[in-house]
Amino acid sequence: MDKSSRYSQGKRITWIGALGNVVLSIVKFVAGVSGRSEALIADAVHSISDLVSDVVVLVSLKVSSRPVDEDRPYGYGRVETVGTGILGIILIIVGINIFWHAIETVNTGVNYIPKSIALAGAFISIIVKEGMYHYTVRVGKKIHSPSIIANAWHHRSDAFSSVASLIGIGAAMMGWPIFDPIAAIIVTVLILKVGLETTIDSFKDIIDTSVKKEIRDKIIDATLSTAGVINYHDLKTRKMGSEILVDIHIEVNPWMNVYEAHCIADKVRDMIVDKVRNISDVLVHIDPEGEADDVFVSRSKEQVAKEISDLVSEIDEVISFRDIMIQYSGNKMIVHINIQLSPHMTVQEGYAKVGDIKDRLLQLDNVSDAIINVDFQKNIK
Repeated sequence: MDKSSRYSQGKRITWIGALGNVVLSIVKFVAGVSGRSEALIADAVHSISDLVSDVVVLVSLKVSSRPVDEDRPYGYGRVETVGTGILGIILIIVGINIFWHAIETVNTGVNYIPKSIALAGAFISIIVKEGMYHYTVRVGKKIHSPSIIANAWHHRSDAFSSVASLIGIGAAMMGWPIFDPIAAIIVTVLILKVGLETTIDSFKDIIDTSVKKEIRDKIIDATLSTAGVINYHDLKTRKMGSEILVDIHIEVNPWMNVYEAHCIADKVRDMIVDKVRNISDVLVHIDPEGEADDVFVSRSKEQVAKEISDLVSEIDEVISFRDIMIQYSGNKMIVHINIQLSPHMTVQEGYAKVGDIKDRLLQLDNVSDAIINVDFQKNIK
């Protein structure tokens, strides 16, 4: 789904939610005041706090939908992550406020009996808010927006608050007013749980915590199922809003050329994007099969080439040589070299001399094989 379509759907559902919060805030406040229900008045304040979350979602969606630019090569998706964290913090603050109010009510006692209009206001809020939750969470999952999903939980937390209000108001009307604050305390625990989980998840994304194991397993399966990939290592993943960035090393046959290896890397990238949802960028590093770190650390290719040059130069029968090529295979090296031997040597003598040169080359550190091409007839300077 492209960013413009994603933003359009997210904006529409958030505006619908904002309108619903405005209407419900007015309905619950009027019903709470006229129906003498402190629980419903507090519930109305909760709905007003949802309006703040709607504003946060709209701003984060707008900014995160911007295309990549020179200053933000990975886009603005992290803004949505920050917005999700703010929503989680708002949930926690609202939950603590409701909890504190409920505790105070328990301690001071309840000496009022709500009216039926308050009961009706709470019931309407439950129906509307639960419907808004299901609609919003469905859109959030469709466009893979953590901030929209977090906002959906704001709707559900408001519905839970209205459930507490309904129970408390109903119990108070039946002669048990203490049930109002007790129900509010139970609901507050659920609100705080969602708020903490939302906040923690957003901070995990901000500090580049890896994606869940099941997603990493899909990336690994897609990589290893690509023809030409022998193995992988150093898989790194992180989230940028709703999108996932992947960095992975693949191991290929050390004998293949650069073009072939590049084609395999392209296939790996396409396979990962095709098999795993929400992948926006895949960086594939190409390594030869095995590890060659020890060889690189001990000495460079230039140093090895000089050792080979010095060795071959000391052999009298070698008139000239060229094209020294060093190929790494695991932690070993394979040497390629073209030499010209004296034209006065017989084929048998030349064959023996090539064997002698190969034995000397194999005595060099980390050299596992030597491939020598011979010319008896012309100068190959």
